[in-house]
Amino acid sequence: MRRDSRNHDEEANHDRWLISYADFITLMFAFFVVMYSISSVSEGKYRVLSDALNQAFDSNQESASLIPNPIDLPIKQSIPYEQAEGTIKAEAVEGIKEEILAENDEQAEELAKPGTEQDRIKKSLGEIADDIRYEVLPFIDEELISVNNTDEAIEVEIKSQLLFPSGNARLVSKAIPVLSNLATIFSTFNNPIQVEGFTDNQPIQTTTFPSNWELSAARAASVVHLFMRKGIDPTRMSAVGFAEFRPIADNATEAGRQENRRVLIVIPTVPDAREELKTN
Repeated sequence: MRRDSRNHDEEANHDRWLISYADFITLMFAFFVVMYSISSVSEGKYRVLSDALNQAFDSNQESASLIPNPIDLPIKQSIPYEQAEGTIKAEAVEGIKEEILAENDEQAEELAKPGTEQDRIKKSLGEIADDIRYEVLPFIDEELISVNNTDEAIEVEIKSQLLFPSGNARLVSKAIPVLSNLATIFSTFNNPIQVEGFTDNQPIQTTTFPSNWELSAARAASVVHLFMRKGIDPTRMSAVGFAEFRPIADNATEAGRQENRRVLIVIPTVPDAREELKTN
């Protein structure tokens, strides 16, 4: 009987490896479940937790009172650190605003002092000269227009070949948009505008223009009339003819004569002296 019992126990022990195998499978299952749960952590909750930890270290306060519950708080909810940062930024902006206002007040006081009005006009005319250059840049490149500005005036010189036919004071069609754009710029200020006409020394004698005096004055007047039609106050403008008596090049050559045939638009820095006499 004993021998039979021992043999029976030995035969039963052959299946015990199944228990170890089942335990191993169970552990592997638990391991992969844990790994999956770690890999699928909510990114939003992780950001909230990270912000809370940064807040705790930056503010040097107790972590227990500052770390919010990532489950209860939405991702974009403001935290005390952000509020403090926003307050600092607001104070900085307010400080900059006060500095700008102070600078503006100083500039206003400076402009109010005697003698500074002319400086203000000079600065504005310098900006206007830049606007004119930008507007007529293609013609500047072709050497048909030049723009110069000094402390006394802005001078816009336009070659007659861009404006008039030979021996005529009627504006050509391509000159109309150029002068119209200049009129738009001139309407932004109130300084006087003097238009001056110049010719070469070639004599002219027609029923319309007995001499170069009439031709140069008529060309200046044609430009003034166009400016007036474009809205420029006529009381600001004057037309002057200098004929051939103020050359800028040698009339002995064709190139020199082309240089001398021109219209000059002069915008002085100070108002017309005659206007000052009227006010006194």
